[in-house]
Amino acid sequence: MKFVAFIVVFLGFSTIVNARNTPLQRVEREDLYSHFFNINSEDNCKGSISCSMLRRHLIRDSKNCLMDPTDTEVVSNYVSTSAARPSKISGSISYLGVAPGKYAYDIYLDSEGKLNVETSIYFKNINEFSARQIESLKTKMKRASDVWTNNNRFSANPVKFHLLLAKSRSEAKIVAKLKRKFTRGPYFSRWSLSWSASTIAHEMGHMLGLDDEYSNNPFGGSMAKCSYNSVMCNSNSGRPQDYQYYLIFRRMLCQ
Repeated sequence: MKFVAFIVVFLGFSTIVNARNTPLQRVEREDLYSHFFNINSEDNCKGSISCSMLRRHLIRDSKNCLMDPTDTEVVSNYVSTSAARPSKISGSISYLGVAPGKYAYDIYLDSEGKLNVETSIYFKNINEFSARQIESLKTKMKRASDVWTNNNRFSANPVKFHLLLAKSRSEAKIVAKLKRKFTRGPYFSRWSLSWSASTIAHEMGHMLGLDDEYSNNPFGGSMAKCSYNSVMCNSNSGRPQDYQYYLIFRRMLCQ
């Protein structure tokens, strides 16, 4: 997958792309593919799962602005400006293409000047579980965060991801109920102690504003039309993809 050069350096802190609030409904598929994959024809992208998934994510996102390569400008004070004004991102995705699913996270620079992406969840029945059970869950949440941190090839500079267990409703981005037995969610309603770190990385992707890439139904999901390599397709062994990081970071420019 090839992103145009201005996107690659976006998080290198040397360039930034201004968003143009263009309704996605008015953007032709050919133009979209040309912008993000440097492909001039829709025909050349028909066999690309990444292309179709990027388009689907963008269409389902309430932050419906596009990054236009003609709006690129160099801003030398981007790092200090970002440190002074961390970005609080919030919006919704059409979860499974139908239901509105909230996402929310913060993007900020820490004291060492490193970029961080942070989201959090609060379980309204957390008192029903032992300290040992909660610590086990927090360990898996940390491993899920590391999945997003360690698979980031999109940005020129390292970015650290955090999924935190909030101490109160008011501090949390998402509030849900925790269950002992397995549940399929949804992420904004029910979580399970039995989930693996890989599954939690998938649910974290939802909290960062990504939809499921598999075809869903009440009895399960079909991965026939998505990539097993993608964490939003395959929650067992998939990994975050470059275009998913793009989707997460572009929203700084849609504020």
